[in-house]
Amino acid sequence: MASSSNPKRVKTVGHKQDKGKKKQRSFTYNFFSQLHLEHFEVVHNRRLIMERKVEEVYPEAEAFGDEIMRRKWSQILTYPASASITIVHEFYANAHRFSVDEEPFLGYVRRGKRILFDSATINSFLGIEWPEGIASCEYVVAKANNFQDIDFDDVERVLCAPGGRFQRNSRGVPLHVKRSILTPLCQYWVALLHANISPCSHVSDLVTSRAILLYYILQGRQINLGQFIAQEIFDCAQSTNPKAPLGHLSLVVHLCTLVGVFTTVDPFERPRKTINRAYFRQYCVVDEAALPIPDPHPPRPRQPRRDAQQAPPVQLDQSAPQDPFAMAEIRQMLQHLGS
Repeated sequence: MASSSNPKRVKTVGHKQDKGKKKQRSFTYNFFSQLHLEHFEVVHNRRLIMERKVEEVYPEAEAFGDEIMRRKWSQILTYPASASITIVHEFYANAHRFSVDEEPFLGYVRRGKRILFDSATINSFLGIEWPEGIASCEYVVAKANNFQDIDFDDVERVLCAPGGRFQRNSRGVPLHVKRSILTPLCQYWVALLHANISPCSHVSDLVTSRAILLYYILQGRQINLGQFIAQEIFDCAQSTNPKAPLGHLSLVVHLCTLVGVFTTVDPFERPRKTINRAYFRQYCVVDEAALPIPDPHPPRPRQPRRDAQQAPPVQLDQSAPQDPFAMAEIRQMLQHLGS
């Protein structure tokens, strides 16, 4: 006969309580510290920018494929796969540094798994061998010098269709260039840059820093792709802007998988629409003739006032003569009725 001291009932209640505590502890174990746990709530609300796969587009963009093969960047086109949103949030929460003493380019998810995302790790995953004897990529050096030695006239010549120019501020400093005035080859590169290399949600413009990166790529300069992407992830993790999106989702999950993290955790974010021949023909094949660049805010033509356009209403002539025969008939009828 069952009683309040039934061992089975007590065991069941105790198991539920222990399960709740265990779940809470396991959640805490996923973070470096209490600060990183609290930062998770901030990261959790940020938007996501998923990568895109890129298919071969020969012969439409043969120069694009040739440059990818020359640099041995083909893995950057094919690796995107569905990514666990929970794993991505945990990674970015732990990659945030609250002290300069914390090790950079280090993530931490799922019970103490250390996730390195430095240039060597990312290059290894992408199958890229950075040449020995080259300390840093040319783009990183130029950026450290605030792009002081950049010839923007030559950048416009390489990237833009004839007539294309940078949008500049009042002091003449280049700000961005409209994607629509880039050459078809550059537009295809921009789609890859904004998805898999330097994630961006505002894709109608190419900001100056990304324009210079593309310029360096097309000029054959030395670009350490792993170093660039590692810095992009690091800067994204350090951002305190709640509206700043999170990028490189699939890459982050791949890096977690490499060290044995269980990444099959719902929900998932799927790769965006594939960049293929149809995409190239629809968005990148344009007329390369000279393109007039309109003013940022063209003045509106002044419309004349509505009342000035309307002609005055036609006035009926009230003094028009009346028909005398009709009046005579009316008089006769009145006289006949009166009699």
